[in-house]
Amino acid sequence: YKITAKNRAKQNKEVTAEETFKVTIYKDVEANISLKNGGELITDYDKVPYGISLTMECKVEGGEMPYEVELTTNSTEKHLYKRNDQASSNLTCTGEHVLTCSVTMTTGYHDDGIYICKGYNEVRNNNQKESYKSVDITIYRNLIISSISTESSSILTNESTTITCVVVGKPIIEAEGITWEHENRAIDLKRNFTTVKGSDDYTLISTLTLNSPSVDYNGNFTCI
Repeated sequence: YKITAKNRAKQNKEVTAEETFKVTIYKDVEANISLKNGGELITDYDKVPYGISLTMECKVEGGEMPYEVELTTNSTEKHLYKRNDQASSNLTCTGEHVLTCSVTMTTGYHDDGIYICKGYNEVRNNNQKESYKSVDITIYRNLIISSISTESSSILTNESTTITCVVVGKPIIEAEGITWEHENRAIDLKRNFTTVKGSDDYTLISTLTLNSPSVDYNGNFTCI
């Protein structure tokens, strides 16, 4: 901006004075976060699939290039971008007035939590403006039978064997939710099998024991 002042002095001579000053317009910083699976936007945060390549995209907009961007994943792990100290940054960002930063990970059982995109920019008198957005996600996995195995598929009537069925999923079902069938028919085998949790909260192991079975037990056993 320039201010110009004029007046007339003696002998009708014009005297001019000018002053120029600069004004910088600051826009409050604004942060937004989105989650994508292979480029497709995720909208259901309560059922984020297990085992996908999850990209967290953090966009921060300000009148000047934002001073700092912080992306927090899984409630604890922080990724940082500093405009004036990129050597200490572990987050890559692109853009000028709109910074786009992203982190990609493969979702696991323990990746529930709050994911935060936070941005700062400098304003007058070295103060900072801050903006953040967050999403709270829950990892979901469809129930699957990961394995079924037996000690021996051929036994004598005076012998015994076990068949083991491993079920995984999140959230996991109750132990009572696993049943067995023989030749596609539900039979009362509860007294012969037990179901326990595995080494984590997302696995059930059901073991069917056949003690001195008769020839009537020939055929296929199914874990459901």
